[in-house]
Amino acid sequence: MQKTMTSVTIVYHSGYGHTAAQAAAVLEGVQSVPGVSAQLIRVEDVENHWETLDRSDAIVFGSPTYMGACRGHSKPLWMPRRAAGFSRRGKTKLPPGLPTPAA
Repeated sequence: MQKTMTSVTIVYHSGYGHTAAQAAAVLEGVQSVPGVSAQLIRVEDVENHWETLDRSDAIVFGSPTYMGACRGHSKPLWMPRRAAGFSRRGKTKLPPGLPTPAA
């Protein structure tokens, strides 16, 4: 039996580069695991990657937090009309968060 590779996609928005640095660190960690592939997608580019997200086994989401909430650029990912973009084999993918609070 052929083992398939696990696919992880890291979707992030970075205002000043801090979340991008965290996303890159997560990418490096994920890529160090045998049998796992990973890629980064900026929130600004996500419209071109819905199929990639649907094929992913896991999605990690990163965004700066302002006043306790995700930055506005990230909110379209969670709109109900996009929920189908995160479904696979009848299961909904709930991505773990990678919040970057302001210091």
